[in-house]
Amino acid sequence: MSSFGKVAGAIALLLLAAAGLLMSLCGGVFTYASVTTREMSGVWVISLPSLVIGALVAWIAIRIFRRRLGRPPQG
Repeated sequence: MSSFGKVAGAIALLLLAAAGLLMSLCGGVFTYASVTTREMSGVWVISLPSLVIGALVAWIAIRIFRRRLGRPPQG
């Protein structure tokens, strides 16, 4: 893979991880609000899957990125 491909892949993985973290943060905030506020009790149906899927996406992206960092450079 070329240097450009490696850089582009790393940037894409970091963006994917950031999107997953933001998704899980948003899901976590709304899950907390739905648990603590009576008016938002139905929101957890949407927020809980967002929390879980966002955390999963971030975990996968970080795992792939760390695996790529552990490889020796190919010349």
